Amino acid sequence: MDFYKPLDLAPDKQALVNRAKDLARERFAPRAAQYDLTASFPAEDFDDLFKAGLHAAAAPVEYGGLGLGTTGTSYIFLGCILALVIWLSITRRDATEAQEPAPA
Repeated sequence: MDFYKPLDLAPDKQALVNRAKDLARERFAPRAAQYDLTASFPAEDFDDLFKAGLHAAAAPVEYGGLGLGTTGTSYIFLGCILALVIWLSITRRDATEAQEPAPA
């Protein structure tokens, strides 16, 4: 379920945002709290980016990157940010509701 209005992007750019958003929602978000608690580097997230073909987005193709430049890379970041913000808002709301005392 999406909680944001889709952006008015070209189809290829929207596909990047969606792919990154799905990856962040399904893989990164569930691990985020553990990385925070242990102050550890999210190596698994980088492995997932590589497997999804989203690694080295700004690097030129001739050096093994996607050749998207800084603008294209921002679409990947946007997708991740959208998913994580949505996930955090839902989990924090659920946690807040769970802590609220029951009405007397």
